[in-house]
Amino acid sequence: SFKPFVYAAALASGRYTAASIANDAPEVFDLWRPQNYKKDNFEGPVRLRHALAKSINTVAIRLAHEVGPAAVAELAAKLGITSKLPRELSLALGSGEVTPLELTNALASFAAGGRVAPPRVIESIDGKALAVAEPVVAIPPELAYVVLDMMRSVVDEGTAQLARKLGLTIAGKTGTTNDSRDNWFIG
Repeated sequence: SFKPFVYAAALASGRYTAASIANDAPEVFDLWRPQNYKKDNFEGPVRLRHALAKSINTVAIRLAHEVGPAAVAELAAKLGITSKLPRELSLALGSGEVTPLELTNALASFAAGGRVAPPRVIESIDGKALAVAEPVVAIPPELAYVVLDMMRSVVDEGTAQLARKLGLTIAGKTGTTNDSRDNWFIG
């Protein structure tokens, strides 16, 4: 579920759009041959929107390689990820450890037009107003909009199609651990 940050960093670089073509094909990076969820299954040239919707690992890694893992980590930090992230290609597949709250808050920044604020935890309902931190613009709103729209494709035609049953307009991303021990959707 970390891939939206990779795509956001690629779009922010100015070298890519949601309609850019990337090749879903086998490649070796320093003796590492990343695989897609379905091993040895590649689609060839695909648009970035489709690659995010289908959670294609090889395209995410190729993008991280092109823009650099540091750029991906820095963009994620701007959006609210406070955990230390590895500056390596596996970051594109979520090798950095983050809390669910960090990930939720950072992804919510796309829906908030690129603005980020610390999460608020409601401890009690007592009618007293909580002090609210003013959101800070982390990325341009047009970038946030495009990434959010790409995340809608995850639900409309990608790995989270089951979420359509809710009957709501939803944007999000699925996540799967190695060997599918854990699967989740964040949106």
